[in-house]
Amino acid sequence: MKKLIDIARDYKDNLVFKEKQAEALLHLLNEKWDLIKKKKKKKKKKKKKKKKKKKKKKKKKQKQRYLYRPATCS
Repeated sequence: MKKLIDIARDYKDNLVFKEKQAEALLHLLNEKWDLIKKKKKKKKKKKKKKKKKKKKKKKKKQKQRYLYRPATCS
């Protein structure tokens, strides 16, 4: 960034852009642009939250009231 600022100052002072400075500026801008693009790509990747599965309630089986039934007929 310091080089970029220096080149900008030269441009402001002289109002003449030399070819070498212009090429250097373009090169620096391209490098910065590539870095910005890479950072943006990394930001887009986010982990998706897993949805928690709802537990189904199990129906309780009715227990037999009498395990042993006495014989009604004698």
